[in-house]
Amino acid sequence: MPRRTASAVTPVALAVAMIGAIGFLGTTVAHAAAAQSGQAVTAGHVLSGTGLDDGVLAAARGLPGVRAAAGVTALDIAVTDPDLEYIGGEAVSAGPLGQLLDLGVASGDLSRLRPGQVAVSTIEASSGLMGVHLGARVTVYLPDGTPYRAAVSAIYQRSLALGDVIIPAAAAVGHTGTPQAYGQILVDGGSQRQLAALAAAHPGARLASRELYNAQVAQNAQQNDFANRLILGILAALAAVTLVNTLAVATAERRGRVRLLASAGATTRQLAWSFGWQVLFVTVVGVAAGAAVCAGTLIGLSRAVTGSSVPYIPAGPAALLVAAVAALTLGTVLTSFAAMTRCGNSFA
Repeated sequence: MPRRTASAVTPVALAVAMIGAIGFLGTTVAHAAAAQSGQAVTAGHVLSGTGLDDGVLAAARGLPGVRAAAGVTALDIAVTDPDLEYIGGEAVSAGPLGQLLDLGVASGDLSRLRPGQVAVSTIEASSGLMGVHLGARVTVYLPDGTPYRAAVSAIYQRSLALGDVIIPAAAAVGHTGTPQAYGQILVDGGSQRQLAALAAAHPGARLASRELYNAQVAQNAQQNDFANRLILGILAALAAVTLVNTLAVATAERRGRVRLLASAGATTRQLAWSFGWQVLFVTVVGVAAGAAVCAGTLIGLSRAVTGSSVPYIPAGPAALLVAAVAALTLGTVLTSFAAMTRCGNSFA
């Protein structure tokens, strides 16, 4: 009996653990990215799009009331940890970054970033990854393979906003394989009308307030989760097949015991109630075990990816997962029981 119960609980627990870990890792990363972006970008306006070169940056800095402006562009930067591996990073133009960004600096100074300096996230700086400390000399590799040797001038926490490594834009000029341009220009101060006119004068550029920009980042984080959703769908289908097959076989193996109880006077209704209570036990224990495994996995993954040990698990999808597993368990066991009833001619 304990062996059969364990064989029924295991697929339920595995379904909850695997589907939950994959699905809620995506929600955790998306939620953390949106939260960190909202905290990191302190500029009042953001210019984004195409054609954002040094000329547009200079024009933005020259507008009345603009206190600071800087361009940022995404780069794939290679580091050795210990093998050569590309990680997401950013190149930022010269300027007072402290007025435009708040990346949660843990040590050092990120108010300005000069050639010969590099800023590294706490995740990459930790032991076991880049394993660097403030003031350490490191070598990273630009997209064309050119080495950039610099001193770590800052270590920051909000890596999901701008990536794990930040270098001066001047160091990347001529090493990206594309004409020099910025992905975004962050602007502090200035009027909405003047900045909108600047964007209109450069086809491909668009202006957004900080609130609108952060909302767009959050939306993009949700939409870019397609790969995880595809993997999750395949995994859910495999888990469902495994769950159904295992529970159907486990139920069928009890045919002899059911016939014995029927011969002793148990009615079909009584046997059905017995199966129902066993389904409830299997579901509760399986979901609890799967949730515990899922939580432990998510805590470790969340700490590694976002720096926080608290994963983001939306109540709606979590309830849907539990309900789907419970319905599949109940449906499989009771369908198998009904099939036994028909084949056994009501166990007569």
